[in-house]
Amino acid sequence: MSVQKFPTRLSVVIAMALTNVSLSIYASDGVFEEVIVVTGKRLPVFSNLTDMADQPIPVTDIAALVGQMPGAALINNGGLSGQVAYRGVFGSRIGTTLNGQRFESGGPNMMDPPLHYAPPVLVEKIEVSRGTPGLEFGPALVGGVNAVLKQVPFQATSKVEGHYDLTASGRGNNGSQAVGGIAGMANDRYRGHMLFSDEHGQNTEFPAGTIASSAFDRQVYGLAGGMQSGSSTYDVEFRHHATGPTGNPPFGMDIEYVDADFARLGWASNFGDINVTASAGYADIAHGMNNFALRPAPANPALYRRTLTDATTWVGSVKIDMPTAAGLFKAGLDTQLADKSASIGNPNSPGFVLQSLPAIVLKRTGMYLQIQPSLNDWRFLLGVRVDGHNAEAGRASTGPAVPAMPASLALAFNGASRQWQATTVDALARVWRVQGDANWRLSLSRRNRAPDYVERFAWLPTAASAGLADGNTYVGNQNLNYETATTLDAGVDLLWGNGYVRPTVYITGISNYIQGIPFDTTPGIIDSVVEQVSNMNGDSTPLQFNNVDARLYGFDMDFGYQLNRSLGLNGSLTVNRGERRDIDDQLYRLAPPRLMLGMNYQRRSWGINFKSTYHHRQSRVSESNSEIPTSGYTLFDLSSHWQPTPDLTLLAGIENLFDSQYSEHLGGYNRVAAGDVGLGERLPGSGRSLFLSVQVTR
Repeated sequence: MSVQKFPTRLSVVIAMALTNVSLSIYASDGVFEEVIVVTGKRLPVFSNLTDMADQPIPVTDIAALVGQMPGAALINNGGLSGQVAYRGVFGSRIGTTLNGQRFESGGPNMMDPPLHYAPPVLVEKIEVSRGTPGLEFGPALVGGVNAVLKQVPFQATSKVEGHYDLTASGRGNNGSQAVGGIAGMANDRYRGHMLFSDEHGQNTEFPAGTIASSAFDRQVYGLAGGMQSGSSTYDVEFRHHATGPTGNPPFGMDIEYVDADFARLGWASNFGDINVTASAGYADIAHGMNNFALRPAPANPALYRRTLTDATTWVGSVKIDMPTAAGLFKAGLDTQLADKSASIGNPNSPGFVLQSLPAIVLKRTGMYLQIQPSLNDWRFLLGVRVDGHNAEAGRASTGPAVPAMPASLALAFNGASRQWQATTVDALARVWRVQGDANWRLSLSRRNRAPDYVERFAWLPTAASAGLADGNTYVGNQNLNYETATTLDAGVDLLWGNGYVRPTVYITGISNYIQGIPFDTTPGIIDSVVEQVSNMNGDSTPLQFNNVDARLYGFDMDFGYQLNRSLGLNGSLTVNRGERRDIDDQLYRLAPPRLMLGMNYQRRSWGINFKSTYHHRQSRVSESNSEIPTSGYTLFDLSSHWQPTPDLTLLAGIENLFDSQYSEHLGGYNRVAAGDVGLGERLPGSGRSLFLSVQVTR
């Protein structure tokens, strides 16, 4: 009997009988930060860090790993285009960096979200802020994420030693393969390494057939190095990312290419008790997408579409920390400058060109101050951050083959100011107390987010929505205000004997929350140029980004118990709720409640993991956005690992053990006229897949 035919109640019972050691993410020294370690080295059961050997299934997209954390979820927009949702929000509301470097993604639909540039075989660890991120992280409403790539560390002596960390993996479902890692040398003064990765896969299979246009292809290579001299450390890195033809079935186009270059310089030094760090970074991303190469081409040559985008980002920061009589003092200054553009064309008609996002310039400069005083057993963090934002768009243009109505929208856009500036003030207060085996914690924050360039400057109604992938047509709004989120969260970390539990409750009120709502008060009645153009693109009810009021609240926790030296039980529970406060409606696109549980049997050099994940049905949907409910389901995974030597680790197992058919609530709708999923149907999840991974290190 297949799992999807089990009664729901029985699925819950089975899920509650198992726990999943891959969720044993214990607090780091920062108290308000999680750290997932992506490595083959095993760690003690109650370590601060979580070993990748305890994450038994090799992932194609690192976002899938972050999405397993308490409070988080995956938005699967394609094999290499996953985004992370955290406590009800996603996209630019969750600040994401790579090796601490911020950058703008290449495309308006975020086919290349920030974690697209972090291949799993190259990632050492992922740092995730619990709840509200620290002020030093920069603008973000919740859950800042930093993916840290592998590197060769400095050694303790002057002897030069070689180092390598190489991984190869394969998956049966889509015939995917990945190979990559780092190799280099270091001593106590110098270090250097090269890195590379190569990944590719075919179309994904599910129990009823194949998901068309879901293949992927990605390569990365680069160099990095560092030097230590006295009390100073210098770092430099360069990477080139090349994504080839890659499918995105929930979007109207697939990735044709992504060519990106990243460079970063870093410096750190101390002057007595004063520590200073500085960095400068550069990212240049060229991105092309089309609707005819990987998926069936339109029958009408006039409907061929190709979009070309560019994004160049410069960043810089200086940070200082030093002890004072009042506690540890931190201050920092950071800046970001981005140039972006997007144009839509038809390769069959050179005169059909629309500068849909013309010459966008985004500037931000911010500074923060914070102090960490203490009183007896109580610890505090108090801080404030101020950011100045500037956004500007160039003049839109259309080619001679473009119809009159889009050209009139471009003319109206050019007649507007096309400029925006604002100053935002963030504040953060945290208090925590370690009392025996309990760590009590409380946070109160006010965080802001400026509208992204699509939300503000998209004058042409298209499906570009920074990754919503819901099939709707969206248009921007130059009158948008920035979002302001006030969050209160409280929790406790309890550790006793061989067990632990870490519950957290939170509530977030967001003023001026940005969401797509009907373009006017008469949806379905085509009485405006925007609706006429949107109707030409297949959607008679376009949405416009507008400010609304929202409330998010929920509960998440992880827990575990070590029954004996070999057998451990771990798991997590996530419940997120959200609602509009300006009207009686649920907030759009929230992940359903999820229970992740499993069991781990560990011997000296090998172990077995049995994992169960129960997703509740999602019936709390947005009526104003015509959101469709989804059914609940349970998935099971079985994996094992073997470490015959300290330098060699092998993983093997089966994902979706019973080949269940299911659809994730945050998954998109199929827009590919091929394969075994109907047009407009919700995309199914991957079917059963065998996998194997080998890692060698020195």
